Amino acid sequence: MYSYKGREVAIKVEIYPDVVPYLAGADMIKFITDPVCCADAWEAAKEKFYAEFGEELPLSKVAPHPISYMHLVAMGAKLDMSHGGEPNVHAFANDIDEAIAFAKAHERFNYENMKEANDLFEMCAYLKKRFPGDDVSLFSGFGHEGPVTTAVLMRGSDFYCDLYEEPEKCKELLRLLSEGAGRHANFVRIKSGGKINDYAYSICDDFAALIPPDMFEEFVIPYWYAFGDATTLDRPRRFFLHCEGMTPRHMEKLGSAKINHFQPSVSPALKLSDVTPWLYKSFNEFDWLCYAFNVVNMSDGEIEQFIENSLNAGAVAVRTQIGAYAFKSGKTDRIKAWLRAAKKYKI
Repeated sequence: MYSYKGREVAIKVEIYPDVVPYLAGADMIKFITDPVCCADAWEAAKEKFYAEFGEELPLSKVAPHPISYMHLVAMGAKLDMSHGGEPNVHAFANDIDEAIAFAKAHERFNYENMKEANDLFEMCAYLKKRFPGDDVSLFSGFGHEGPVTTAVLMRGSDFYCDLYEEPEKCKELLRLLSEGAGRHANFVRIKSGGKINDYAYSICDDFAALIPPDMFEEFVIPYWYAFGDATTLDRPRRFFLHCEGMTPRHMEKLGSAKINHFQPSVSPALKLSDVTPWLYKSFNEFDWLCYAFNVVNMSDGEIEQFIENSLNAGAVAVRTQIGAYAFKSGKTDRIKAWLRAAKKYKI
């Protein structure tokens, strides 16, 4: 637990999923698709990660590699693993009408019959058997994106032209995608042994940041609401928004979204001074990220100053990340410097 000037805060190191296959020397595609390879990789990575960081930074809990695009796969997208890295999808709707048709067909989709869902459920069961002492989820890694990001992944960058050329059809598509992502989220929650959330929901919608701020209230915020309507039961709701690539002009437009926690993450155009004036106006709290590819090039003093500045600006959490790159480049000492700097605030 950490404290800054009397308020509880968080200082975190988030671990990228690619750390496990890298440390184990496992093939990424096999790690994602083969339960035995996945479990073997976790066994090897646990030992190597502990040798590097000890008790100070535990490795993430055992889980399959997350895939953010399963809602899209259900609508017809093909997962591309050909590059040997993280799976991706390519645009598959030739025009806005075809995108709407895919989304409408998805209204009748039964995730229980989806091969990818059943494969993942079996992988989780296998990992649970191999790691009985770990808190392995019944079902995890079956992700979805926010409505705008989903639309862009369906149509490619042409979706941003659709907004001007076919605005009403875009609204219909975004409504269908918000509701569809909601059904997907509810399936995951129930399959994981939980229930539909009473009051909280979260959205990751990075491509929304490429929509001009003046269009947010028409083409973005109503569909964040629609997702919330589909995934929560009660009011008032707690809304967690992750949206990268945001700009200072977006800050004011977030006010009507009723955001509890704002996570701008990798938003190079934003400075702390752009965000803090909107605290308690456009969102109730925010966190601040020191990106994985930045922290590895910072001195001890720069890391200490980053944490201090972020907390002083009002952030409730300050985050950095470690991925395979830190190990490949021999820069794990920068993560250790982060952990040392955090001790100043430990209580």
